[in-house]
Amino acid sequence: MQRRSRLPPSWFLAACGLLVVRSVARAEPIDATTLQRVWLEPARGPSPKSEQLLPRAPKVRWRVRVGGSVLHAPVVSQDGAIVLALGSQSIAQYDSAGKLSWLRKLGASSAAVSPWLAADGSRLVLTESGELLTFSERGERVARVALPLGGADLAPEIGALQDGGLVVAQGRRIVELDARRNFRLAARAPADVRALVAGRTRPLLVTITGVVLELRSDGELLELGAFAGRVDAVVALSESKLLGLLDGRRLSELDLKARTLTARLAEPDLDLAPPIARNGSGQVRMLAGADLLLGLDPGFAEHFRSPLPATAIGTRVTRAEIAVDPDGAALVARPGQDLVAVAPDGGATRVPGTACAEPLQPSALAAHSAVFACRSGIVLRLDEARVHR
Repeated sequence: MQRRSRLPPSWFLAACGLLVVRSVARAEPIDATTLQRVWLEPARGPSPKSEQLLPRAPKVRWRVRVGGSVLHAPVVSQDGAIVLALGSQSIAQYDSAGKLSWLRKLGASSAAVSPWLAADGSRLVLTESGELLTFSERGERVARVALPLGGADLAPEIGALQDGGLVVAQGRRIVELDARRNFRLAARAPADVRALVAGRTRPLLVTITGVVLELRSDGELLELGAFAGRVDAVVALSESKLLGLLDGRRLSELDLKARTLTARLAEPDLDLAPPIARNGSGQVRMLAGADLLLGLDPGFAEHFRSPLPATAIGTRVTRAEIAVDPDGAALVARPGQDLVAVAPDGGATRVPGTACAEPLQPSALAAHSAVFACRSGIVLRLDEARVHR
């Protein structure tokens, strides 16, 4: 329980853009008598949803080999810095021209997921040993917090809270941090967590069995509903509606308020693969089979089935990495195949020279520009052909 203090009321502090944060277990101590400035905005991590327009006819502007492998998808800051988690237990930052800005060791453990960017400019790295490391924009390590996650086989899920905090779920264990990355609460789910939906008042956790739980501010887990089947991926449609990919065959909408489950798409003859790439307009893009990109309009009517050009014949594709922009254009990366740019109407263009065995999710770098990495250690910048120099 937090102790009360003789500080001004919270509404006054909020009006000043300030927040008082107290020391809690497993966090660095903070003087509770001093006002501490906190950025009350969500952190940002990698996402299939691009806020910037992606290139329609991309060409490779530059290609860089980094020192070691790239473990997870790059994350791009608002000023165009590219932050990478490397296989050498390191974090690196490159500028938009592909030049190394800094490289820092994480310690004895590699990054478990892609780096995240806090609203104050900090670079956040969750390691495989359960440590959350905070680096400044210049690469200085400024904080370290040990999280009670344990060594689960499942990769962690991270979600950004509206107040600047974070939720981390790994296996059944759930940890919530405040805006200064101090420990706030912990909980334990009844089954392994498959997906985390954090862009709402309180975060939702979806277990591998389909149960949807709300993490309350007191650490309790409230069951709100359930999907009927194995959950492969989940995205939020609204505060009270979720869209789930179930059993690799169907999309279902779960209304948590009405407690109803509605079938939106069923493809018994096709393997539907995560992720569910959904833009701000509600358009959905996802892989169907090995060589089709499925485009759905906001009402889930099929807009197109786009055959994806093949580079290598006979390569087994079971998953694609997808980014979709506000207009519905997408970049699709598949193992062993060149990257494909898909226009809003479904027209597909192959990008020569971009094939790799283990591609990672593309990210927008600027308007009509994107960055794309291969696990082997190659990072590429893609620009619109007409502005390519």
